[in-house]
Amino acid sequence: MMAEGYGHGFDVARQIQDQTGLETRVIVLGHLQRGGSPLASDRIIASRLGARASELLVAGQHGVQVGLISGDYVSTPLAEVTSRHREINLHLYELARSLSG
Repeated sequence: MMAEGYGHGFDVARQIQDQTGLETRVIVLGHLQRGGSPLASDRIIASRLGARASELLVAGQHGVQVGLISGDYVSTPLAEVTSRHREINLHLYELARSLSG
């Protein structure tokens, strides 16, 4: 295991593989902690969101955010999205802070 900033994990993995002939894999722990590997459903949703955004762009619709609401891929004007005031869940904030330190 290697701490962030200590070196380049991919370079170290390549050296290990070159010297031992063993297959090596690099896991960026921060990425794993933030979400892990995507599921097939995550990839499908991301593909559909990207496709919908592309369709809207080709149709000349700009300044919108594409999202999934109740199973429908919808677009919401950015002005509406940015005007909403949302409270921060302090419990989740503190949990994330304690896990990242």
